[in-house]
Amino acid sequence: MELTICEDPFTVSLVGFRGELTEDIKCYGTLGCKLMGRMWEAVAELNLPHHGINHWVYLDGGDLFCGTELKQPAEAIGELERMDVVLPRYSKCLLVGSYTQLGETWQFCKEELERRGETQGFPSLEIYDHHDDVSADDHRTTILMRLQ
Repeated sequence: MELTICEDPFTVSLVGFRGELTEDIKCYGTLGCKLMGRMWEAVAELNLPHHGINHWVYLDGGDLFCGTELKQPAEAIGELERMDVVLPRYSKCLLVGSYTQLGETWQFCKEELERRGETQGFPSLEIYDHHDDVSADDHRTTILMRLQ
């Protein structure tokens, strides 16, 4: 695994839904899947052209925003929320493999940032750049962590 510090800003404009952990939903994976299902339903209903890439945005305070980038701005987005994400300076790590490795990848990133004397800020992202027709071993998930 490799962690890179990026000095060029990362920006993305998303549409999706925000949620928080509750007594019923205590896991980000469960919450994210629920939000993604709701988001893809809304995108399909509105027939919004999109890039097909899922973004999970971890926000300060524990909220999670799950969305996708549209191919072109849309005025009518129904119940979908808009979110512009800007990371002026951030770390980047690519996981190629199963989602079951995400926990250890996040841990590696946090430990490596600490080793380098860097401090994580918010938001942080997981970007799922793959499709359902690839095997779990070929899933590509990019983790971006804002740096202070």
